[in-house]
Amino acid sequence: MAVIVKTNALVLSTSKWRESSKIVHMYSADYGYLKTVAKGAYRPKSPFRGVLESMNYIEAVVNYKENRGLQNLNSATLLDAFQTIREDLPKTAIALSILEVIQKLLAVHEPLPEFFNYTSRLMRALNDADVPEPRIFLAHFLIRISQELGFAWSVAFCNDCQAPGQQFPVRLQVQHGALRCRSCPYGASDQALILNQQELDELQRLLVVDPASLQSIQLNFQESLTTLLLKRLAHHTETILELKSLKWYV
Repeated sequence: MAVIVKTNALVLSTSKWRESSKIVHMYSADYGYLKTVAKGAYRPKSPFRGVLESMNYIEAVVNYKENRGLQNLNSATLLDAFQTIREDLPKTAIALSILEVIQKLLAVHEPLPEFFNYTSRLMRALNDADVPEPRIFLAHFLIRISQELGFAWSVAFCNDCQAPGQQFPVRLQVQHGALRCRSCPYGASDQALILNQQELDELQRLLVVDPASLQSIQLNFQESLTTLLLKRLAHHTETILELKSLKWYV
């Protein structure tokens, strides 16, 4: 039995469906990842016009039926277009990369309200931040979604000898999501990021900082960290994570 529900959501992506309608993938506060159809969205006088764009934060009214793959979107109200992000190409690339990861990794109809709230706060923080290098927001998100999916990073102790990471440089490994100190052996096939003490300190701070404080963190290895975080997610989810949006990053 279908019911009418109202929920806040982030528009992940859209595609054309039939003559005048649009498929809208959204990440919602109360129902998780939803696939919906907005009938007549391409008509000139449609109330959906301008509302169902990727990255928009909306209030959606959905004709929802459990276990139905494609839900009917009755109406949508724009709450925030994150205009500052849209006017900045690097920020846009980061925001759309975050949405790509959500669409690739989160299960349909699985509500994660706390993670939705986190993602919304992260998008607002990215919109408001004055930073020359916004990739730190993507790194923060990849760490948090790893935690949400059950394979959090551990950077306090060496994964092998269990000693605190004090023998520098240390290696941050993909497979275990943990440190390996300098004195412990490692295989030639290990995928790892080598860190000095200052870099490890900043990484440890990154794991616990609130999105609103992200612009205060200074990391000089954000590109390599992002690559490592994506490799770990791909390894554990068996999902290809070559983000199209990240190729726009300049």
